Amino acid sequence: MKVATVSQQGFVPTGAESAGIASGPISTTESSPATVTQSDRKQSNPFWTWLKAFMSVHWRIVLAIFCTIGVVVFPFAGEGTGEKIGGTLMYLIGAVVFWTLHRRHAATKLVPKSETAPELRDRLDISIDDGWSRRLSSCREKASVFNEVGSATKSETVKSWLSSMSDEIDAQLVLADDLAALGRSLEPQFDGSDEPTNPAAAEAWSRLEEFEVGLNEAITGAAQVRLNSLSPANNLESIRGQLDMLKSQLPTLDPR
Repeated sequence: MKVATVSQQGFVPTGAESAGIASGPISTTESSPATVTQSDRKQSNPFWTWLKAFMSVHWRIVLAIFCTIGVVVFPFAGEGTGEKIGGTLMYLIGAVVFWTLHRRHAATKLVPKSETAPELRDRLDISIDDGWSRRLSSCREKASVFNEVGSATKSETVKSWLSSMSDEIDAQLVLADDLAALGRSLEPQFDGSDEPTNPAAAEAWSRLEEFEVGLNEAITGAAQVRLNSLSPANNLESIRGQLDMLKSQLPTLDPR
């Protein structure tokens, strides 16, 4: 018996379905390739890849050079006198900030870093309540106050100078940690009520005490500089002189 279908109504007999005859049209459309976006083209562009790698490392000096050129060019580019002065000052502040960042970045790259240094250097466990941990915690707290005074300064130029001093104090805190760890290893039960009996521990305690007192004076000096930077009667040169004096009086644990 011959099996027939009604094509107009799409009717397929039961026998045809069991024989595996398809009832719908077979799609011959292939999936279209993914569209190449502009970001994909940039990522595959060798120049774009090189530019991103270059700027990720050298963005400080690039912006410093750009702002320096702006200081020279902008006085002749503005339309009004106020616009020229304002634009030139903005470029000048930017040049000072980015040149400072570049110098600090270059200085840190010159210092060799050892991967095993943190493991070899003893660090003081401040969870132990004794004289060494209390004095070290006090030094860290005062250094944090100095950093807060500098970061809250409105003048960007003065803020960058105080920031460089904060870096020096943070470097001294590493030595303070070493001195406190040395003192505890010599006199682990020292509570800070009197002087250590061991000569080396006594010297470490004395140097930490001088560093703590010096941090108090540094905080006072930084606060005075910040206050003077808000006064219109003081120019940048007089504030720079105060900053130079403050930098020369920063507390240090290095042998003198």
